[in-house]
Amino acid sequence: MRHCQRLATSFLLAAIALLSGCSVLPAQDGVAGSADSSAMSDRDMSESSSGVCQCPDDTQLDQFSIALQALSRGNHESARLAFTRHAEVGSEQNLSEASAGLALADILAQNGSESATRADSDSDRAALIQMVVSLIADLQGQFAELEAQNAALTVDLEKREEALKRLRELTLGQPEG
Repeated sequence: MRHCQRLATSFLLAAIALLSGCSVLPAQDGVAGSADSSAMSDRDMSESSSGVCQCPDDTQLDQFSIALQALSRGNHESARLAFTRHAEVGSEQNLSEASAGLALADILAQNGSESATRADSDSDRAALIQMVVSLIADLQGQFAELEAQNAALTVDLEKREEALKRLRELTLGQPEG
């Protein structure tokens, strides 16, 4: 019972961690008004006129974003591939994110949650959050059913134990102690 509750909580936390990674942007190094920034802007202007861009390497962010978009669209296989490429960068954070993402992709694929709300959402992030919320609601429903079954089985077990106790008393002719 507690296991289902912990599982639902961990899925929610994993989804929040995955989605918070989407909002992280690389920091800007230049400070407006400094001598270095004016020198950088002259160089940037000459590079832009030549068609060459000196962009930072954001491939891990791109792969992570691609994976989240694929998940939100219900394309679990593409999401798994993108999470795998994200993990190939090798940093501990990337490995952790990719592991959580792969687990979420597997769970969403098993539960068919991609059809839950994609049409209701304009945003990949919102769609993914809605899928996770739907998954958690399903798990809570399953948890409630298991609790009801457990309560019925407990009552049945108590009745059987009482019947066995009476049977022993009748068979042995003495009360059980």
